[in-house]
Amino acid sequence: MGNTSNDLISVIIPFYNEEDYFENCIFSVLRQTYNNIEVIIVNDGSKLVYKEKLDNLQKLQPNKIKVLHHPNNLGVSAARNTGIDAATGKYIAFLDADDEWLPHKLEHQLNLMRENKLNYIHGSYYNLDHVILDFLL
Repeated sequence: MGNTSNDLISVIIPFYNEEDYFENCIFSVLRQTYNNIEVIIVNDGSKLVYKEKLDNLQKLQPNKIKVLHHPNNLGVSAARNTGIDAATGKYIAFLDADDEWLPHKLEHQLNLMRENKLNYIHGSYYNLDHVILDFLL
């Protein structure tokens, strides 16, 4: 499918001490088929060990990943607002640090927005525990 335009999408990820799922989260963003993105991770007052991990992640892809730090936990809404303020993309996409995207998510949504002249779009989600359970039964 490939990119449908050159429009930058700012992906905003609020982060607070997420240990179990964040690696899947960030890799699901970096593996998107639409790759004209900036990833803005807002560390919302996490422990020092997470601050260091996030800073190291930014160093791996400094042109794509930006990490911002709140010194204290202000909540997910404040973290999203900080990300919005730092965003430079034409579009903004939100992702929680314990979730992940399917590989074509941004590409499909951008195509739908352009084809239908939409200003915003909301996606559905899959509960993978439920899907796996249904598959096993």
